[in-house]
Amino acid sequence: MSLKLYELYPTSAGAEGMPSYDVALSFIVCAYSQDEARAIAQERGGDECYTDARENISFWTNSAKTTCVELTTGLTSGVVIRNFRSG
Repeated sequence: MSLKLYELYPTSAGAEGMPSYDVALSFIVCAYSQDEARAIAQERGGDECYTDARENISFWTNSAKTTCVELTTGLTSGVVIRNFRSG
């Protein structure tokens, strides 16, 4: 089994209930499966993953609240993300 890239982002239903700050808005995750990608995002999420009482909420692992899309099927070498400032 090979690693794949997944993009995760909230659905409109998920975005509706998100706090306005201290939240992860999206993820690009390298994982073996969609389930693993969702679990990794859930572990690295922000306040969208907790109630006000700091109890866990299944946010990134919940397909009603988030979308998980496979970006590639076979990885090759190259730049994935470039964050560049000109000036």
